[in-house]
Amino acid sequence: MRRWNGWVWTCAAVAMLAGCGGGGDDTGNSGFIPPNDDFNVAQAWHNLLTTNRGWTLTGSGTDGRIYDITVGTAVGPTTVFPVTGANTARSDVTLTTATTGFPTASALQQIHFDAATDRIVGIRTSVNQAAATCDLATSTSALPTTVKVGTSGAQATLTELNGCAGSSAAVGTITITWSLEFEAGTTYFCSNTTERNPGGAVLSAEGDCLQMSPDGTLGARARVTVEQNGVRVVAHTP
Repeated sequence: MRRWNGWVWTCAAVAMLAGCGGGGDDTGNSGFIPPNDDFNVAQAWHNLLTTNRGWTLTGSGTDGRIYDITVGTAVGPTTVFPVTGANTARSDVTLTTATTGFPTASALQQIHFDAATDRIVGIRTSVNQAAATCDLATSTSALPTTVKVGTSGAQATLTELNGCAGSSAAVGTITITWSLEFEAGTTYFCSNTTERNPGGAVLSAEGDCLQMSPDGTLGARARVTVEQNGVRVVAHTP
């Protein structure tokens, strides 16, 4: 995601691949059996947008490289989304990504959202302090408050722009879905992003997942998966 990603955790990693410079235990009966609890994914999303947090992830790519990703989220001020001029709540996401053979990359993403509904209004992103680009939401869906592991659904569709002005041209689309997943004893709330060019061809795909408890409390574990240019990277917290 320029990239949305749920939360642009791997925006800088994607740029490299493209050649550009506390919840409780949530296992089921064992680490291999998913819990049968009802999970509040709407609350998990709200908690992500409205709290200050941080994660450090390490993973490997099919290109043979090791990727180290550090992510922080912080509550931003009420501010104007530049594409539309609308006043919005804001969550600021920062990250650094390092891998062998490339300089450390950094990214800042500002998620503009409706404070009453937590629905995305738009996203402003800058990678390596380059000029910012924006993504404008064209449709959004409310996340559910009661779902089981294995459930998924639509979250948002955005138009990818080449700038952050009202006159900026469309250069693609971004589709975001949510899912509730279970892996090795951990239940994850995931935001899954697919980026397409104007012709509809997939350019990148990303899944950003956070450990969550049934009430929506976020935990310390995280998982990121990103695919672009034939390379797949999977990173986890320790």
